[in-house]
Amino acid sequence: MNKQEFNEMQDEFANYVYQYENFIKAGIINDAFYNQYFFNDALRLHRVEVENGIMITALKKLQENVDIEEIKKEITTNIEKYNNEQKVIEEKKIKAQAIVNVTKNLSKDELMKLENDYLAFVKKNHPAVKCKVDSAEQQAFILIRQMYYENNAGGFYELLETYKSTFKDVEYDEKEYNSISAYYFEIKANINKDFNIKQKQYPYTKFDVLKDEITIARETGDIRAKINDLKRAHEAVSKDFKNAFGFDLTM
Repeated sequence: MNKQEFNEMQDEFANYVYQYENFIKAGIINDAFYNQYFFNDALRLHRVEVENGIMITALKKLQENVDIEEIKKEITTNIEKYNNEQKVIEEKKIKAQAIVNVTKNLSKDELMKLENDYLAFVKKNHPAVKCKVDSAEQQAFILIRQMYYENNAGGFYELLETYKSTFKDVEYDEKEYNSISAYYFEIKANINKDFNIKQKQYPYTKFDVLKDEITIARETGDIRAKINDLKRAHEAVSKDFKNAFGFDLTM
């Protein structure tokens, strides 16, 4: 492999990495918008799912002759875990709203510029593409990439300026070409594997939900139908739970 072939290989790999980064970003943006539209209903659904799960697990363990005091301790632990999660969930809501706001305020031209400039940044400074980076470059890259992921164009360009002297140019010895090629091949395989997993999971499975008012209304109806189904189950299991443990479950 000569230098021209190596450069072409590196450029092709950089484009591949960028497409993956853009895929990750699309998930983050979609999650933010999904959170904005469905936060309250999703929170209600999560609560009743957790409550039902705690009670069903407790009743099952009681049938398995697990000591009732141990079960009660586990119930308390699970309730505390749920309550502690609420702060994280609320912080996520605030973060999601910020992402939605900046995204809505970007014009098509500004979005295109951000994409083109991030692609150029990836080609020159992405650790997986560059291969040779120090810890300062690694940390700076992570911060800049996060701005890109969140469509925070202002933060992106500000950090590019702040860290412009952090990123160093590198030279590659011809002896390294084959090992770098093998490394690129391994990274591609990992990217393909992760892509195949993620595209079957939330938030990628919810892309069509945000298409228009009809799909948003349909999703709202689906979530509320699930809540009603779980509430009916909740009523039944609550009676069994109180009879078994002598108290109502309160989150």
